[in-house]
Amino acid sequence: NSNLKKALNAISVFFLDSFNEILEIKQSVFLPKVFCMLVQIGNFLNANGSCGNAAGFKLNSLWKIVDMKATKKSITLLHFIAMTFNVLMVYPMS
Repeated sequence: NSNLKKALNAISVFFLDSFNEILEIKQSVFLPKVFCMLVQIGNFLNANGSCGNAAGFKLNSLWKIVDMKATKKSITLLHFIAMTFNVLMVYPMS
């Protein structure tokens, strides 16, 4: 009985933490802006193709931004997005 209570307590703490993290993601002000920027970058990169006017993307395709590299091989698209987003947060456009 004591082991069951410990297990249930551990599980409830895990789910409460997960629930709080989900709420934080859902209520994020910045995440929709990042996703919007990703769609715009993707549309720019695919401008001459059939996928150049996408309204959104699948979350699974986010893994590709780590693989896309600039001419400087140490910089990925993820680095560029992080640097650009930091600049936009410091100097927001009206």
